[in-house]
Amino acid sequence: MIIKIVDAILVHNNRILLVQQKNPRAYGSWSLPGGHVEGNESPEEAIQRELKEELGIKLPNTAIGKHEHIESKTDEGSLLVCTFTVYIKPQAYLVQENEVVGFGWFTLDELSKMSAKFTIALDNQDG
Repeated sequence: MIIKIVDAILVHNNRILLVQQKNPRAYGSWSLPGGHVEGNESPEEAIQRELKEELGIKLPNTAIGKHEHIESKTDEGSLLVCTFTVYIKPQAYLVQENEVVGFGWFTLDELSKMSAKFTIALDNQDG
């Protein structure tokens, strides 16, 4: 079984937008906006739908930039992640409360500190 996921690196003024998850398994954790590809959707269609569902935004197709595919194995099958890089202009975001708790803009320095905290937390689970 292949599980297809899309997410987007939304960039503005050297900051990246992250959403705070509402899903009970990851409640409150920060991630890129995105989700599962549904049915016969293309990755481009799926990311447009996910951005609309999570943030209430519609991007022109020309705004959807370069994308990368990463494939890995999980207990449930193969995971195929398609990540898009999108440079956007400021706009109003309407956070969909049934999808995400909130969102924020982060610099690369802030993201690296978040990653370090996450790594430390995982390392400390053993003992």
